[in-house]
Amino acid sequence: MKAGSSKIILVLLAVLITIGITALVRFDARNAQPDAEKILTKDAAFGRENITWIKVDTFINLVQKAYHPNVEANTASNLLVVFIKNANTVAQDFYNGNESLLKYRINDHDFEIDYDKHNNNVVGRFKIKDRLVAVPNDVLIKVIDKTIN
Repeated sequence: MKAGSSKIILVLLAVLITIGITALVRFDARNAQPDAEKILTKDAAFGRENITWIKVDTFINLVQKAYHPNVEANTASNLLVVFIKNANTVAQDFYNGNESLLKYRINDHDFEIDYDKHNNNVVGRFKIKDRLVAVPNDVLIKVIDKTIN
């Protein structure tokens, strides 16, 4: 008989402890401060975090797959020139519609993109350093997206 009553007491004690812990967790969760909302601000400066260095031949291959048959890619000494011609809206896709990329020049940012909207042509010039080219992330994102899809 003693063994039966001690089992009942242990079970009741376990149930009370479980109820107590559950109540504490719920009470603590109700009074917890909500997570502060992160506010993302757009950094207006264009810098290294906006560029990806990629091998010249890999970039040429991606561009040719993405924009075939409207693309020509040529390399000269330390310059890669990508020319997308007669491509309608595809020409703007090259720089992902980010017109702020059109204002950067090769001497300052290792690339420049010119868009001729009258003829739907885009010319991208990329400086070659150690067999790598600096490609803006907007360009690379669109090229990879067009290659995959």
